[in-house]
Amino acid sequence: MEISIYNTDNKTVDSIAHFMDFYYSLRLKHLASDLLDQGLSPKQITEAVIKAMTVGKSAGLDIDQHFRRFLLESKNRL
Repeated sequence: MEISIYNTDNKTVDSIAHFMDFYYSLRLKHLASDLLDQGLSPKQITEAVIKAMTVGKSAGLDIDQHFRRFLLESKNRL
């Protein structure tokens, strides 16, 4: 007698997920650090991003396609 295990979860293969992350990141043109350079405070930027993400979710957008966390080193700061 053989035992078969079926999994009903549809999980994306890691390589596909990594490719999609790369693809979506190519289309991102603006960085929060650009707003820092223009004089906005981190609090103002955080509030603006939260509002933009809330509006995007309300509009049915896939937020992962429009917002991405990047860590950049610039002027000896991370």
